[in-house]
Amino acid sequence: MFPSFRRWLFRVSLLVIPGTSVALPAHAASTPTHGPTSIPVHSLATGSSYADIVKITNIVVDQKRRRAYFAASLSRYLGVVDIDSLRMIGTIDCGVDGFVSRHLALNPGTGILYMFVIETSRLYRIDPVSGSVSAPITVGGLPAFDTSANRLYLSESPDKVRIYDDLLNPVDLISGVTAPGDLFVDSAQGKLYVVNAFQPPQAGVSVYSIATKAFLRKYDMPAGFDGKPKHIHVAGGKIYVNGATLSTYSVSVLDETNGTGTLYSMSENGQGLETYGGKLYQMTGYPYYAGYLPAADGSHGVLEVRDALSGSKITEIQTDLESLYFDIDQTTGRLFYTATGRSTIGVLRLSDDTLLGTIDVATTIEDVLVHPADGSLYLRNRLGGSTIYRVDPGAGTLTNTLNPGNWPTKIILDAGRSRLYALSHYEAKISVYDLSTDALVGTIPLGTQRARTDALSTMVMDRSLGKLYAVIPELGTLTAVNADGSGSPLTITIDGFTPNPNGGGPGKLQIAVNESLGRVFLFNTDAKRLNIYDGSTLALLSYSTISGYNLTAPPLDLLFSDDAGGRLFVGPHIVNPTTGAVTGSLPTGKKVIGLDPGAGRIYLWDIITPGFFERVYEYDLNLSGVLRQWDFSPVVSVYSAFGFDFARGKMYVGYFDRGVLDVVDLGSAPCVCPCHADPQCDSVVSDVLDVTNVVNVAFRGADAAVKYCDPCAQILSAASH
Repeated sequence: MFPSFRRWLFRVSLLVIPGTSVALPAHAASTPTHGPTSIPVHSLATGSSYADIVKITNIVVDQKRRRAYFAASLSRYLGVVDIDSLRMIGTIDCGVDGFVSRHLALNPGTGILYMFVIETSRLYRIDPVSGSVSAPITVGGLPAFDTSANRLYLSESPDKVRIYDDLLNPVDLISGVTAPGDLFVDSAQGKLYVVNAFQPPQAGVSVYSIATKAFLRKYDMPAGFDGKPKHIHVAGGKIYVNGATLSTYSVSVLDETNGTGTLYSMSENGQGLETYGGKLYQMTGYPYYAGYLPAADGSHGVLEVRDALSGSKITEIQTDLESLYFDIDQTTGRLFYTATGRSTIGVLRLSDDTLLGTIDVATTIEDVLVHPADGSLYLRNRLGGSTIYRVDPGAGTLTNTLNPGNWPTKIILDAGRSRLYALSHYEAKISVYDLSTDALVGTIPLGTQRARTDALSTMVMDRSLGKLYAVIPELGTLTAVNADGSGSPLTITIDGFTPNPNGGGPGKLQIAVNESLGRVFLFNTDAKRLNIYDGSTLALLSYSTISGYNLTAPPLDLLFSDDAGGRLFVGPHIVNPTTGAVTGSLPTGKKVIGLDPGAGRIYLWDIITPGFFERVYEYDLNLSGVLRQWDFSPVVSVYSAFGFDFARGKMYVGYFDRGVLDVVDLGSAPCVCPCHADPQCDSVVSDVLDVTNVVNVAFRGADAAVKYCDPCAQILSAASH
């Protein structure tokens, strides 16, 4: 292909709006495909036209403007909520893309937002009215605000607190501060409180005069505290500090008048602190990784409520999946909390601890399965609410919502049994639905400990044996259950795999089955080890090492079994399913995502850099020639989910962090230009796009003449072209 033409196609692929794709001609000729149609699943599910905002971090309340603003790790947009109507009313483009940890602070005097990005240590100033975003400065964390002089205070390791004006210009500094950590400014008293984030005896809270920057006094941590203090809040003559001792988590209440303090032990990690109505609130239970509580269902945060004066515990309120951050509207006494693991915002009325409602702000698509009867789709939505959406792709409508349990990490469809199976990561169970009615017909317990980390569980099915296999990397276990729910689960420890109790990310263990052989395959991506198990007994039959495997960030669903072809694909490697030996590799791409034996086609997936966009190749089944290829929009953070309806000639692309589904018309199988198989063909000159939008391949024959072939496998002369 001519270089200029390639660049034009690449630019088109990058300039399309999110959620669309552009079909690019392959090196061999291909029939043109119609552009995809897009279904806005997020808008259908939430009734909101605003951008998908996935994996929420913190939230701040502007009581004057009656707004709440929240950030997320998987969206460049900040969400805006009307705190009186409890509706999302807008978004702000923060200008920072990619998978990063965005955290917000609000200057209550000006209503200006400040966003800190942990990965880069950069602080941005954002005007929520104009949407303008400043150039960043490098700092150590979020600021505390002196509303009387409109100044920002920021800790700087190892011994400074820097002072900035509202526009992030440096104004002054306080030196000689011991291990400055979290800050609190009391403008009315003219005091700055600095957590000394160090081990005792240095640990404590140092107080400075705002007017003179002079050191006033230090409050030591109470007896029993032997770790590092973390968050601070000051109100009513009390200083509240939480942290971790060597033996337990704790919160301390220090009296400003006499300097004494009392330590209260907690069973779970505590986050930010705030007071309202004579009570102290802090979120606990979901610390640095997802941890379910013994009395709770799944990885829930718990809002702990204490008497603000005595420190005695009053009650606790279970919030939602991975709840970590909150803020209080002091005007109305309502608390807004984020549920990172469900991408929702919950609202509590503190007078009676009543949940007033939740605001759904995200939809994720991680599996796309086709209903055999009508071609409707089941879309797995884990981080957007732990649901499964059923969508009619023809009408572009949402027809049903299924609730399979907390964090569904895999769904499987069995047309013969008319069943849909959904694995719940946080509940260690499989929910079973009737395909004809979408009714829940039962649940199958795995009989294992519930998962709690980001090492995501997954599942496959041997339909001939009627068995489901769930692998839980966090536990290092493989469990087999009968699809009808009969009998007891069979669980084994996975040979050669060392589980990480703190997770370590998804994709550590990948799984596939070969129904004709009755085999289960498990691939350990870290050790490059492939285990082959008997599907009936889970006896380890053999194992091998895929030494050439080198994907440092493995995509999910790396394993694909071609039962009829007698081969197993482990990412780009072709493996003998009986011996585990590598017999070849894919001609391009990193994994197989689909196979249509009727049309003799196989589909390969790749991630293309620069640009970080996804490409799908359509090959003949023998992998000897590419038929077509499609390039899709650049990936923001998580790879897309692909589904195929070969009976209806459709390919579906579900964008994880956009909440959009593309429908690609595959059409009929294209012809392969014969020059690529012709021994007289010396070299391909270029692909040429003529005015009829048909891609023709120019090649140089053995006679040195330039010839052409069209998509119908017909060689043309230069003159006729």
